[in-house]
Amino acid sequence: MKMNLEEAIDRAVEAAVQENLLDGYFKAHRTEVKQMVLSDYNEELTLQNRFEDGKEEGFKIGMQQGIERGKLALLKQLVVEEIISVEQAAEKAGMGVEDFEKLLKEPATN
Repeated sequence: MKMNLEEAIDRAVEAAVQENLLDGYFKAHRTEVKQMVLSDYNEELTLQNRFEDGKEEGFKIGMQQGIERGKLALLKQLVVEEIISVEQAAEKAGMGVEDFEKLLKEPATN
């Protein structure tokens, strides 16, 4: 059985009254508590905020991954052009020489 928001708030307030939460505050101020929760909760705004937060987090992760890929591509290019050694590139990349050598064998990605 699906209940609407107002019914859910009524049940939550009733449970708080039954549990004597906040020393009877919910019992004495049932209507105010209900109105406050109803007026503060906006499902569309909540969903929009969650979407924006997720989008921002995804953007940050994507940027970090892009920076890391760019750094590795640059290090690979510097090794290919014999500007730095594999050992130097591996150290800058924070990985072992063997791992960097495997990376060198991988095709370039865009």
